Amino acid sequence: MTRQTITLTEPHVVTPDSPYLNSSGEIAGYRFELDPAAIGPRGFPTGTLGRYFGHSNPYTAFGLLSVAGPSGLRRIVDCEFVGPWSNPTEFPVAPPGGPDMLRGIQLLDTSGIAIEGCQFRGLPWQAIQMHGSREIQMEDVWVKNCSQALHMEWWGPRCRHIEVNRLHAQDSWNKQLRPYPEPRWQSIYDPSYESRFNVVSGYCADSTFSRMSAGGEFKSLMKLVGANRVRVEHCDHGHLMNQGTLYWNHTDDPALGNGRLGGYNPVGFDESPGWHCDDLEYFDCTFRPSSSAAADSLIGPTLQISYPQTNVRFRKCTIHRPFDPERWAAIALNDGASIDIRDSLVLGYQGPDDPRILYTGTYAPAPGSIAPRINEDWQRVNRFLG
Repeated sequence: MTRQTITLTEPHVVTPDSPYLNSSGEIAGYRFELDPAAIGPRGFPTGTLGRYFGHSNPYTAFGLLSVAGPSGLRRIVDCEFVGPWSNPTEFPVAPPGGPDMLRGIQLLDTSGIAIEGCQFRGLPWQAIQMHGSREIQMEDVWVKNCSQALHMEWWGPRCRHIEVNRLHAQDSWNKQLRPYPEPRWQSIYDPSYESRFNVVSGYCADSTFSRMSAGGEFKSLMKLVGANRVRVEHCDHGHLMNQGTLYWNHTDDPALGNGRLGGYNPVGFDESPGWHCDDLEYFDCTFRPSSSAAADSLIGPTLQISYPQTNVRFRKCTIHRPFDPERWAAIALNDGASIDIRDSLVLGYQGPDDPRILYTGTYAPAPGSIAPRINEDWQRVNRFLG
């Protein structure tokens, strides 16, 4: 398909009078790229989309297309989003407003948008980023050399009614290691490159993720936090990280986080019952560490399930043993994680009694630690193959 190339001098905020929006509410058949010459000594010029939920800080337009609130936009179809750097050595350091925050599509407090048949390439941050958005559909999305495919922002309202079907991500953004040269964040292709992010991350509710796959430099397929009523099915990648609640404080000031439910959370974060992870199902998914080229994926469990979460189910899944089975278990449960796993296949162990399959524990420094749980018949209702 031939796409009309649009070279932007700054991220474009989509409004009802956007020149790229047709009368049907579609942005279709464009190739959006950023002009690298537009980047000055303090980054590229950006506009304000609104305010952070519960904060007075401005929310800056960092997407090649950024959308906030009512915009008239209903569908982005057959579009391409491309970063201006073909080689990581070309990447400029220009904070604040630096180009390392460039995204493909950015959605803030908006709803009713479909993203179909789109491609994303060479973006140093997320292909698609959402914040407090609802009724978003993604289908047939291809991502290459971006830090993440999809991020649902951590603070503010959870994204709701997100549907993802057929998403493939290949190799993360090879941003050079600048402030943190830790070996665990390295790509195993080249230790001078950073590789520390998940394909999909964030928190959401009432959502479905289907037929996602990934290869190369991604830490894990997903990291969901505080998710409620979410189904993940027919997905394939190396690792899964499931977290019941946030455990860090964005300001590093203990006075601004209360530490209940296993860890610090930002101001205004709802810690009432029902906010922790609840009612998640992983169906017919494959988790194999060998599909990741991130160094961090080689030194951890295959399933890392941490902090309070209830009614988390694994059905008909395939779980491969980690790279270092003497140090890491295939399934690691921490601090109040409660799961039910059955009709699944665990590979790399001689039988269900191998003590290396399952680890249960608590993070000693975390306040309010709760003992984790797994269904008592898990050794009987699953298959094990060495």
